[in-house]
Amino acid sequence: MQKTPVIILPGIGQSRVQVVDENGQAVRDAWPLSVEAEQVLGPLKGPLMKMMLFRRDGGFSDAAARVIASMVEDLTSLPDGSSKYPLKAQRWEFPVSEYDEKQKKYLDRMVPSKFLVEAVGAENVFFFAYHSFGDAFGIADELDAYIQSVKARTGSEKVHLMPVSLGGVLALAYLDRYCEKGDVDRVISVAAVWGGTHLTSDIMEANFDWSDPKKTLHALGEKTEKTFAGLLDMLPEGVAETTLTKCAEAIAGAIAVNSTMMWGTVPRDRYVVLRQKYLLDGQHEKILAAADRLHKLHVEQQDFVDRLRGAGGSLFLLCGYGKRLFALCGSGEVLSDGIVDTSSASMGAKCAPVGHTFEVSDSGTLSPDGMVDAATCLCPDSTWFFAGQGHDAFAGNDAALRLCARIASDPGFTGVESDPAFPQFNGSRDLRKLEKTELPRLMALDDEELTEQQRAKKAELLEEYDALCRKTILTGNSETDALRARMAAFLAELSGIGEA
Repeated sequence: MQKTPVIILPGIGQSRVQVVDENGQAVRDAWPLSVEAEQVLGPLKGPLMKMMLFRRDGGFSDAAARVIASMVEDLTSLPDGSSKYPLKAQRWEFPVSEYDEKQKKYLDRMVPSKFLVEAVGAENVFFFAYHSFGDAFGIADELDAYIQSVKARTGSEKVHLMPVSLGGVLALAYLDRYCEKGDVDRVISVAAVWGGTHLTSDIMEANFDWSDPKKTLHALGEKTEKTFAGLLDMLPEGVAETTLTKCAEAIAGAIAVNSTMMWGTVPRDRYVVLRQKYLLDGQHEKILAAADRLHKLHVEQQDFVDRLRGAGGSLFLLCGYGKRLFALCGSGEVLSDGIVDTSSASMGAKCAPVGHTFEVSDSGTLSPDGMVDAATCLCPDSTWFFAGQGHDAFAGNDAALRLCARIASDPGFTGVESDPAFPQFNGSRDLRKLEKTELPRLMALDDEELTEQQRAKKAELLEEYDALCRKTILTGNSETDALRARMAAFLAELSGIGEA
Protein backbone atom coordinates (compact mmCIF):
# COMPACT_ATOMS: atom_id res chain seq x y z
CA MET A 1 0.00 0.00 0.00
CA GLN A 2 1.35 3.42 -0.99
CA LYS A 3 2.17 5.54 2.06
CA THR A 4 1.42 9.25 2.07
CA PRO A 5 4.67 11.23 1.84
CA VAL A 6 5.67 13.38 4.81
CA ILE A 7 7.26 16.80 4.42
CA ILE A 8 9.10 18.00 7.53
CA LEU A 9 8.95 21.77 8.14
CA PRO A 10 11.88 22.26 10.54
CA GLY A 11 12.38 24.69 13.40
CA ILE A 12 14.29 27.94 13.65
CA GLY A 13 17.81 26.54 13.83
CA GLN A 14 17.33 23.48 11.64
CA SER A 15 17.74 24.92 8.12
CA ARG A 16 21.14 25.84 6.75
CA VAL A 17 21.04 29.24 5.06
CA GLN A 18 23.92 30.67 3.02
CA VAL A 19 24.88 33.98 1.44
CA VAL A 20 25.16 33.40 -2.30
CA ASP A 21 26.76 35.25 -5.22
CA GLU A 22 25.09 36.43 -8.42
CA ASN A 23 25.30 32.88 -9.78
CA GLY A 24 23.59 31.37 -6.75
CA GLN A 25 26.82 29.83 -5.48
CA ALA A 26 27.39 29.72 -1.70
CA VAL A 27 29.80 32.37 -0.38
CA ARG A 28 29.47 31.74 3.35
CA ASP A 29 27.12 30.31 5.93
CA ALA A 30 24.65 32.79 7.42
CA TRP A 31 22.57 30.50 9.64
CA PRO A 32 22.76 28.76 12.07
CA LEU A 33 25.32 31.05 13.65
CA SER A 34 28.75 29.68 14.40
CA VAL A 35 30.50 32.12 16.70
CA GLU A 36 33.70 31.66 18.69
CA ALA A 37 34.14 33.36 22.05
CA GLU A 38 36.99 35.52 20.70
CA GLN A 39 34.67 36.98 18.05
CA VAL A 40 32.48 38.24 20.87
CA LEU A 41 35.06 39.10 23.50
CA GLY A 42 37.73 40.52 21.17
CA PRO A 43 35.90 43.75 20.22
CA LEU A 44 34.76 44.16 23.82
CA LYS A 45 38.19 44.14 25.47
CA GLY A 46 38.74 47.91 25.17
CA PRO A 47 35.23 48.93 26.33
CA LEU A 48 35.45 46.28 29.07
CA MET A 49 38.71 47.68 30.45
CA LYS A 50 37.27 51.20 30.39
CA MET A 51 34.13 50.05 32.17
CA MET A 52 36.10 48.20 34.85
CA LEU A 53 38.43 51.15 35.37
CA PHE A 54 35.68 53.72 35.82
CA ARG A 55 33.05 51.31 37.24
CA ARG A 56 30.33 52.52 34.88
CA ASP A 57 28.99 51.57 31.47
CA GLY A 58 31.25 53.90 29.51
CA GLY A 59 29.95 52.63 26.16
CA PHE A 60 30.28 48.92 26.96
CA SER A 61 26.59 48.16 26.37
CA ASP A 62 26.68 49.97 23.01
CA ALA A 63 29.78 47.98 22.01
CA ALA A 64 28.07 44.72 22.99
CA ALA A 65 25.02 45.64 20.89
CA ARG A 66 27.28 46.35 17.90
CA VAL A 67 28.93 42.95 18.32
CA ILE A 68 25.54 41.24 18.39
CA ALA A 69 24.42 43.18 15.32
CA SER A 70 27.60 42.15 13.48
CA MET A 71 26.98 38.49 14.35
CA VAL A 72 23.60 38.56 12.59
CA GLU A 73 24.65 40.99 9.83
CA ASP A 74 24.16 38.42 7.08
CA LEU A 75 20.57 37.82 8.23
CA THR A 76 19.59 41.48 8.28
CA SER A 77 16.33 42.31 6.53
CA LEU A 78 15.17 45.68 5.19
CA PRO A 79 11.88 47.44 6.05
CA ASP A 80 10.23 46.05 2.91
CA GLY A 81 11.03 42.52 4.11
CA SER A 82 13.78 41.84 1.58
CA SER A 83 17.16 40.50 2.69
CA LYS A 84 20.15 42.83 2.82
CA TYR A 85 22.26 40.06 1.28
CA PRO A 86 21.19 37.36 -1.20
CA LEU A 87 20.34 34.28 0.85
CA LYS A 88 19.48 30.73 -0.07
CA ALA A 89 18.34 27.82 2.09
CA GLN A 90 20.14 24.55 1.40
CA ARG A 91 17.10 22.60 0.27
CA TRP A 92 17.07 19.04 -1.03
CA GLU A 93 14.44 18.33 -3.67
CA PHE A 94 14.74 14.57 -3.17
CA PRO A 95 13.62 12.15 -0.41
CA VAL A 96 15.69 10.70 2.44
CA SER A 97 16.19 7.50 0.42
CA GLU A 98 18.52 9.49 -1.84
CA TYR A 99 20.46 11.28 0.92
CA ASP A 100 24.16 10.60 1.24
CA GLU A 101 25.62 9.77 4.65
CA LYS A 102 26.42 13.41 5.44
CA GLN A 103 22.88 14.47 4.65
CA LYS A 104 21.42 11.64 6.72
CA LYS A 105 23.53 12.65 9.71
CA TYR A 106 22.43 16.25 9.30
CA LEU A 107 18.75 15.29 9.24
CA ASP A 108 19.13 13.00 12.24
CA ARG A 109 20.79 15.83 14.16
CA MET A 110 18.11 18.35 13.20
CA VAL A 111 14.88 16.26 13.24
CA PRO A 112 15.41 12.57 14.09
CA SER A 113 13.44 10.61 11.49
CA LYS A 114 14.27 6.97 12.27
CA PHE A 115 10.74 5.96 13.26
CA LEU A 116 9.18 8.03 10.50
CA VAL A 117 11.37 6.35 7.88
CA GLU A 118 10.53 2.92 9.29
CA ALA A 119 6.82 3.71 9.16
CA VAL A 120 6.38 5.30 5.73
CA GLY A 121 9.63 4.46 3.94
CA ALA A 122 12.65 6.64 3.28
CA GLU A 123 11.32 7.34 -0.21
CA ASN A 124 8.37 9.15 1.39
CA VAL A 125 10.20 11.43 3.84
CA PHE A 126 11.20 14.93 2.68
CA PHE A 127 12.85 17.89 4.45
CA PHE A 128 11.84 21.41 3.39
CA ALA A 129 14.55 23.87 4.42
CA TYR A 130 13.78 27.61 4.48
CA HIS A 131 15.06 30.98 5.69
CA SER A 132 13.84 31.21 9.28
CA PHE A 133 13.84 35.02 9.23
CA GLY A 134 12.31 35.44 5.80
CA ASP A 135 8.89 36.23 4.34
CA ALA A 136 6.33 33.71 5.62
CA PHE A 137 3.98 33.99 2.66
CA GLY A 138 6.78 34.02 0.09
CA ILE A 139 8.18 30.82 1.61
CA ALA A 140 4.64 29.41 1.60
CA ASP A 141 4.63 29.87 -2.18
CA GLU A 142 7.90 27.93 -2.36
CA LEU A 143 6.40 25.21 -0.18
CA ASP A 144 3.43 24.88 -2.51
CA ALA A 145 5.78 24.31 -5.46
CA TYR A 146 7.73 21.80 -3.37
CA ILE A 147 4.52 19.92 -2.52
CA GLN A 148 3.66 19.66 -6.21
CA SER A 149 7.08 18.19 -6.95
CA VAL A 150 6.70 15.66 -4.10
CA LYS A 151 3.28 14.63 -5.39
CA ALA A 152 4.64 14.20 -8.90
CA ARG A 153 7.64 12.21 -7.69
CA THR A 154 5.69 9.87 -5.43
CA GLY A 155 2.42 9.66 -7.36
CA SER A 156 0.52 10.56 -4.20
CA GLU A 157 -2.56 12.78 -4.33
CA LYS A 158 -1.83 14.29 -0.91
CA VAL A 159 1.01 14.89 1.54
CA HIS A 160 1.36 15.07 5.30
CA LEU A 161 3.01 18.18 6.74
CA MET A 162 5.10 17.85 9.90
CA PRO A 163 5.80 21.36 11.26
CA VAL A 164 8.34 21.51 14.09
CA SER A 165 8.52 24.62 16.28
CA LEU A 166 8.83 27.64 13.92
CA GLY A 167 7.56 25.37 11.16
CA GLY A 168 4.10 26.07 12.58
CA VAL A 169 4.26 29.65 11.29
CA LEU A 170 5.13 28.39 7.81
CA ALA A 171 2.33 25.81 7.94
CA LEU A 172 -0.09 28.54 9.02
CA ALA A 173 0.91 30.82 6.13
CA TYR A 174 0.83 27.96 3.62
CA LEU A 175 -2.57 26.63 4.70
CA ASP A 176 -4.04 30.13 4.74
CA ARG A 177 -3.00 30.60 1.12
CA TYR A 178 -3.36 27.09 -0.30
CA CYS A 179 -5.60 25.09 2.04
CA GLU A 180 -8.46 24.81 -0.42
CA LYS A 181 -6.29 23.03 -2.97
CA GLY A 182 -6.72 19.95 -0.79
CA ASP A 183 -3.10 18.80 -1.09
CA VAL A 184 -2.66 18.22 2.66
CA ASP A 185 -4.02 15.15 4.42
CA ARG A 186 -2.61 15.36 7.95
CA VAL A 187 -0.72 18.09 9.77
CA ILE A 188 1.43 16.46 12.46
CA SER A 189 2.55 19.29 14.70
CA VAL A 190 5.51 18.88 17.07
CA ALA A 191 5.82 21.73 19.61
CA ALA A 192 4.86 24.08 16.78
CA VAL A 193 4.06 27.77 17.09
CA TRP A 194 0.39 28.21 16.16
CA GLY A 195 -0.43 31.24 18.30
CA GLY A 196 2.93 32.81 18.98
CA THR A 197 5.24 32.57 21.95
CA HIS A 198 5.93 35.08 24.70
CA LEU A 199 9.64 34.39 24.21
CA THR A 200 9.46 36.54 21.06
CA SER A 201 7.47 39.35 22.61
CA ASP A 202 9.78 39.42 25.65
CA ILE A 203 12.79 39.89 23.37
CA MET A 204 11.06 42.55 21.24
CA GLU A 205 9.88 44.41 24.34
CA ALA A 206 13.11 43.79 26.30
CA ASN A 207 10.91 42.31 29.01
CA PHE A 208 13.41 40.43 31.17
CA ASP A 209 13.52 38.85 34.61
CA TRP A 210 16.66 39.91 36.47
CA SER A 211 16.22 37.72 39.55
CA ASP A 212 18.98 35.34 38.37
CA PRO A 213 20.72 36.34 35.11
CA LYS A 214 23.15 33.42 35.39
CA LYS A 215 20.27 31.09 34.56
CA THR A 216 20.50 32.35 30.99
CA LEU A 217 24.16 31.42 30.70
CA HIS A 218 23.43 27.99 32.14
CA ALA A 219 20.57 27.48 29.71
CA LEU A 220 22.81 28.42 26.78
CA GLY A 221 25.16 25.53 27.55
CA GLU A 222 28.23 24.67 29.56
CA LYS A 223 30.67 26.27 27.13
CA THR A 224 28.82 29.60 27.10
CA GLU A 225 28.45 29.53 30.88
CA LYS A 226 32.19 29.02 31.40
CA THR A 227 33.06 31.74 28.90
CA PHE A 228 30.81 34.48 30.20
CA ALA A 229 30.04 33.71 33.87
CA GLY A 230 33.16 35.52 35.07
CA LEU A 231 32.36 38.53 32.90
CA LEU A 232 28.88 38.75 34.39
CA ASP A 233 30.37 38.84 37.89
CA MET A 234 32.62 41.76 36.92
CA LEU A 235 29.93 44.02 35.52
CA PRO A 236 29.06 47.09 37.62
CA GLU A 237 25.52 47.33 38.93
CA GLY A 238 22.94 47.91 36.21
CA VAL A 239 25.28 47.30 33.28
CA ALA A 240 24.13 43.72 32.68
CA GLU A 241 20.51 44.87 32.39
CA THR A 242 21.40 47.75 30.05
CA THR A 243 23.60 45.51 27.94
CA LEU A 244 21.00 42.79 27.49
CA THR A 245 18.31 45.34 26.67
CA LYS A 246 20.44 46.95 23.96
CA CYS A 247 21.45 43.55 22.58
CA ALA A 248 17.78 42.53 22.41
CA GLU A 249 17.01 45.77 20.57
CA ALA A 250 19.85 45.03 18.13
CA ILE A 251 18.50 41.54 17.42
CA ALA A 252 14.97 42.84 17.03
CA GLY A 253 16.07 45.58 14.65
CA ALA A 254 18.24 43.32 12.52
CA ILE A 255 16.23 40.12 12.13
CA ALA A 256 12.86 40.30 13.87
CA VAL A 257 11.06 43.53 13.01
CA ASN A 258 11.50 43.09 9.24
CA SER A 259 10.69 39.37 9.19
CA THR A 260 7.11 38.15 8.77
CA MET A 261 8.21 34.70 9.99
CA MET A 262 9.11 36.35 13.29
CA TRP A 263 5.88 38.35 13.41
CA GLY A 264 4.12 35.01 13.13
CA THR A 265 5.64 34.11 16.51
CA VAL A 266 4.28 37.18 18.33
CA PRO A 267 1.47 36.11 20.70
CA ARG A 268 -1.86 37.69 19.95
CA ASP A 269 -2.14 39.39 23.35
CA ARG A 270 1.10 41.33 22.69
CA TYR A 271 0.65 42.03 18.98
CA VAL A 272 -1.13 45.39 19.16
CA VAL A 273 1.56 46.88 21.42
CA LEU A 274 4.44 45.63 19.27
CA ARG A 275 2.66 46.59 16.05
CA GLN A 276 2.41 50.16 17.29
CA LYS A 277 6.02 50.17 18.45
CA TYR A 278 7.59 48.88 15.25
CA LEU A 279 5.32 48.88 12.20
CA LEU A 280 3.49 52.21 12.06
CA ASP A 281 6.41 54.36 10.89
CA GLY A 282 5.34 54.44 7.23
CA GLN A 283 8.26 52.26 6.13
CA HIS A 284 6.83 48.83 6.89
CA GLU A 285 3.64 48.65 4.83
CA LYS A 286 4.44 45.25 3.33
CA ILE A 287 5.52 43.77 6.66
CA LEU A 288 2.49 45.33 8.34
CA ALA A 289 0.04 43.71 5.90
CA ALA A 290 1.56 40.24 6.35
CA ALA A 291 1.87 40.63 10.12
CA ASP A 292 -1.77 41.72 10.36
CA ARG A 293 -2.78 38.66 8.34
CA LEU A 294 -0.86 36.30 10.61
CA HIS A 295 -2.34 37.96 13.68
CA LYS A 296 -5.82 37.53 12.21
CA LEU A 297 -5.10 33.81 11.80
CA HIS A 298 -4.04 33.65 15.46
CA VAL A 299 -7.26 35.32 16.55
CA GLU A 300 -9.53 33.35 14.21
CA GLN A 301 -8.02 29.91 14.70
CA GLN A 302 -11.39 28.18 14.68
CA ASP A 303 -12.04 29.45 11.15
CA PHE A 304 -8.58 28.27 10.12
CA VAL A 305 -9.21 24.76 11.50
CA ASP A 306 -12.64 24.64 9.86
CA ARG A 307 -11.11 25.55 6.51
CA LEU A 308 -8.52 22.77 6.83
CA ARG A 309 -11.17 20.22 7.71
CA GLY A 310 -13.40 21.42 4.90
CA ALA A 311 -10.54 20.71 2.48
CA GLY A 312 -10.18 17.16 3.81
CA GLY A 313 -7.28 17.81 6.18
CA SER A 314 -6.86 17.15 9.90
CA LEU A 315 -4.64 18.36 12.73
CA PHE A 316 -2.62 16.31 15.22
CA LEU A 317 -0.77 18.30 17.87
CA LEU A 318 2.06 17.20 20.20
CA CYS A 319 2.88 19.65 23.00
CA GLY A 320 5.27 19.93 25.92
CA TYR A 321 4.33 21.55 29.20
CA GLY A 322 5.42 22.01 32.79
CA LYS A 323 8.30 24.42 32.19
CA ARG A 324 8.68 28.17 32.44
CA LEU A 325 9.88 30.11 29.44
CA PHE A 326 13.59 30.45 28.72
CA ALA A 327 15.58 31.92 31.59
CA LEU A 328 15.41 35.72 31.86
CA CYS A 329 12.06 35.96 30.03
CA GLY A 330 9.79 38.33 31.90
CA SER A 331 6.77 36.18 31.07
CA GLY A 332 8.02 33.40 33.30
CA GLU A 333 4.53 32.59 34.53
CA VAL A 334 3.51 31.32 31.09
CA LEU A 335 3.32 27.52 30.99
CA SER A 336 5.47 26.22 28.17
CA ASP A 337 8.07 23.72 27.01
CA GLY A 338 10.71 26.35 27.70
CA ILE A 339 10.39 27.97 24.26
CA VAL A 340 6.80 27.73 22.98
CA ASP A 341 3.70 28.50 25.06
CA THR A 342 1.72 25.31 25.66
CA SER A 343 -1.51 27.14 24.85
CA SER A 344 -0.03 28.04 21.45
CA ALA A 345 1.31 24.57 20.60
CA SER A 346 -2.04 23.02 21.59
CA MET A 347 -4.20 25.63 19.86
CA GLY A 348 -5.96 26.78 22.96
CA ALA A 349 -5.48 24.48 25.95
CA LYS A 350 -6.27 26.18 29.25
CA CYS A 351 -2.99 26.30 31.17
CA ALA A 352 -2.32 27.16 34.79
CA PRO A 353 0.50 29.64 35.45
CA VAL A 354 3.86 28.05 36.26
CA GLY A 355 3.81 26.72 39.81
CA HIS A 356 0.01 26.54 39.97
CA THR A 357 -2.62 23.93 39.17
CA PHE A 358 -6.34 23.66 38.50
CA GLU A 359 -8.24 21.82 41.22
CA VAL A 360 -11.10 20.48 39.14
CA SER A 361 -12.34 20.28 35.58
CA ASP A 362 -15.98 19.78 34.64
CA SER A 363 -14.91 18.32 31.30
CA GLY A 364 -12.79 15.47 32.64
CA THR A 365 -9.91 16.54 30.41
CA LEU A 366 -7.58 17.81 33.12
CA SER A 367 -3.99 16.54 33.14
CA PRO A 368 -3.13 14.27 36.10
CA ASP A 369 -0.91 16.99 37.56
CA GLY A 370 -3.63 19.64 37.19
CA MET A 371 -1.61 21.98 34.97
CA VAL A 372 -3.49 21.65 31.68
CA ASP A 373 -7.14 21.35 30.66
CA ALA A 374 -7.46 20.05 27.11
CA ALA A 375 -11.18 20.83 26.83
CA THR A 376 -10.55 24.25 25.28
CA CYS A 377 -8.20 22.97 22.54
CA LEU A 378 -9.54 23.41 19.02
CA CYS A 379 -8.68 19.74 18.38
CA PRO A 380 -9.09 18.14 21.84
CA ASP A 381 -9.44 14.64 20.40
CA SER A 382 -6.11 14.80 18.56
CA THR A 383 -3.85 16.75 20.91
CA TRP A 384 -1.25 15.09 23.15
CA PHE A 385 0.61 16.59 26.11
CA PHE A 386 3.99 15.52 27.51
CA ALA A 387 4.66 16.60 31.09
CA GLY A 388 8.08 18.07 31.84
CA GLN A 389 8.93 18.00 28.15
CA GLY A 390 11.58 20.48 27.05
CA HIS A 391 11.28 21.99 23.58
CA ASP A 392 14.55 20.75 22.09
CA ALA A 393 14.34 17.49 24.04
CA PHE A 394 11.45 16.33 21.84
CA ALA A 395 14.26 15.00 19.62
CA GLY A 396 15.09 12.47 22.33
CA ASN A 397 11.54 11.52 23.30
CA ASP A 398 11.20 8.26 21.41
CA ALA A 399 7.56 7.81 22.47
CA ALA A 400 6.64 11.15 20.89
CA LEU A 401 8.58 10.29 17.73
CA ARG A 402 6.84 6.90 17.54
CA LEU A 403 3.50 8.69 17.91
CA CYS A 404 4.35 10.94 14.96
CA ALA A 405 5.25 7.90 12.87
CA ARG A 406 2.00 6.16 13.82
CA ILE A 407 -0.09 9.18 12.84
CA ALA A 408 1.77 9.45 9.52
CA SER A 409 1.44 5.78 8.60
CA ASP A 410 -1.89 4.57 10.00
CA PRO A 411 -5.10 6.13 8.56
CA GLY A 412 -7.08 4.31 11.25
CA PHE A 413 -5.21 6.14 14.00
CA THR A 414 -7.41 9.18 14.43
CA GLY A 415 -6.85 10.54 17.92
CA VAL A 416 -6.20 10.16 21.61
CA GLU A 417 -8.66 7.27 21.93
CA SER A 418 -7.12 5.22 19.11
CA ASP A 419 -4.47 3.39 21.16
CA PRO A 420 -3.97 3.35 24.95
CA ALA A 421 -0.23 3.02 24.31
CA PHE A 422 -0.32 6.72 23.38
CA PRO A 423 -2.35 8.45 26.10
CA GLN A 424 -3.35 12.08 25.78
CA PHE A 425 -1.35 12.99 28.88
CA ASN A 426 2.06 11.40 29.00
CA GLY A 427 5.45 11.91 30.59
CA SER A 428 8.76 12.60 28.90
CA ARG A 429 12.24 11.17 28.58
CA ASP A 430 15.41 11.73 26.59
CA LEU A 431 17.31 8.68 25.32
CA ARG A 432 19.91 10.61 23.34
CA LYS A 433 22.80 10.48 25.84
CA LEU A 434 22.40 6.76 26.38
CA GLU A 435 22.11 6.08 22.66
CA LYS A 436 25.16 8.18 21.80
CA THR A 437 27.50 6.96 24.55
CA GLU A 438 26.97 3.73 26.46
CA LEU A 439 24.72 1.89 24.00
CA PRO A 440 27.11 1.99 20.99
CA ARG A 441 30.01 0.91 23.19
CA LEU A 442 27.98 -1.96 24.61
CA MET A 443 26.85 -3.15 21.19
CA ALA A 444 30.42 -2.96 19.86
CA LEU A 445 31.68 -5.49 22.41
CA ASP A 446 32.93 -8.69 20.75
CA ASP A 447 31.07 -11.62 22.33
CA GLU A 448 34.01 -13.91 21.60
CA GLU A 449 36.21 -11.83 23.89
CA LEU A 450 33.69 -11.95 26.77
CA THR A 451 33.20 -14.60 29.40
CA GLU A 452 29.91 -16.44 29.51
CA GLN A 453 28.86 -14.34 32.48
CA GLN A 454 29.80 -11.12 30.69
CA ARG A 455 27.90 -12.15 27.55
CA ALA A 456 24.85 -12.82 29.70
CA LYS A 457 25.18 -9.40 31.36
CA LYS A 458 25.50 -7.68 27.97
CA ALA A 459 22.41 -9.48 26.69
CA GLU A 460 20.50 -8.56 29.85
CA LEU A 461 21.32 -4.86 29.46
CA LEU A 462 20.33 -4.86 25.79
CA GLU A 463 17.06 -6.59 26.65
CA GLU A 464 16.43 -3.91 29.28
CA TYR A 465 17.03 -1.26 26.65
CA ASP A 466 14.66 -2.90 24.18
CA ALA A 467 12.00 -3.21 26.90
CA LEU A 468 12.48 0.45 27.81
CA CYS A 469 12.03 1.51 24.18
CA ARG A 470 8.82 -0.50 23.88
CA LYS A 471 7.32 1.48 26.75
CA THR A 472 5.43 4.41 25.28
CA ILE A 473 3.81 5.49 28.55
CA LEU A 474 6.49 7.57 30.21
CA THR A 475 7.17 8.70 33.76
CA GLY A 476 10.39 10.65 33.27
CA ASN A 477 14.10 9.98 32.91
CA SER A 478 14.61 7.92 36.07
CA GLU A 479 14.50 4.54 34.29
CA THR A 480 16.71 5.81 31.47
CA ASP A 481 19.26 7.25 33.91
CA ALA A 482 19.30 4.04 35.94
CA LEU A 483 19.88 1.87 32.86
CA ARG A 484 22.59 4.20 31.61
CA ALA A 485 24.33 3.96 34.98
CA ARG A 486 24.22 0.14 34.88
CA MET A 487 25.62 0.12 31.34
CA ALA A 488 28.39 2.52 32.34
CA ALA A 489 29.28 0.42 35.38
CA PHE A 490 29.47 -2.75 33.28
CA LEU A 491 31.64 -1.08 30.64
CA ALA A 492 33.91 0.36 33.34
CA GLU A 493 34.24 -3.08 34.87
CA LEU A 494 35.31 -4.55 31.53
CA SER A 495 37.84 -1.82 30.89
CA GLY A 496 39.14 -1.98 34.43
CA ILE A 497 38.75 1.78 34.75
CA GLY A 498 36.56 3.09 37.53
CA GLU A 499 34.16 5.90 36.81
CA ALA A 500 33.06 8.61 39.16
